[in-house]
Amino acid sequence: MTPMLAMRPDLQITGIDWRAEARPAPTIHGDVLTHDFSPDSFDAIVGISSFEHIGLGHYDNDPKDVDGDRHCLARVARWLKPGGWVYGDVPYSESYRVHGTEYRAYDDDAVSSRLIQGLTAHGRWYTTWQAQFITHPPPFDPNLLSYVAFCAVKE
Repeated sequence: MTPMLAMRPDLQITGIDWRAEARPAPTIHGDVLTHDFSPDSFDAIVGISSFEHIGLGHYDNDPKDVDGDRHCLARVARWLKPGGWVYGDVPYSESYRVHGTEYRAYDDDAVSSRLIQGLTAHGRWYTTWQAQFITHPPPFDPNLLSYVAFCAVKE
C-alpha cells in the first residue's frame, strides 16, 4: 500500500510506467505517450521526477520522442477533469538543457512553455542544493537551485 492510500483509502490511484517494476499501487505497464485514458478522467495527476525523462529512451529502451515531456503534458491536460490539477517536479537549470538520454533540466520559460501549456499555473516552488525551499520567483542565483515544482489547473 502506498503512504497516500494509507492516509486516504478512499482514493483510487492509477499508475503508468514503462518499466515493469513492482509497485505498491495498481500500475499499468505501458507508454504514457501512447496509452490512452478518456478525456476528463482524473481529478489530479502527479509526476514526481518523471516528466523530465519521458521520450529520452534511457530506461529499458523506453520509446523515444524528442518532445516527449511536452506531448505527455498535453495528454495530461486532456485527461484532467475541469478543475483538476497536475503537480510535477523537475530538475532546474539556468537554461533549458537535455542531458543525453538521462534527463531534461528546465528554466522558468521551459516550465511554462513545455510543461504547463493549456493549463493555468497555480504555483511554483524551488529547492536549493541544500534542500531549502524558495517560494518566490527569481532573481536569485539559478545555479543554487536543484529542482522546481509546479502546480497547474485545468480551467
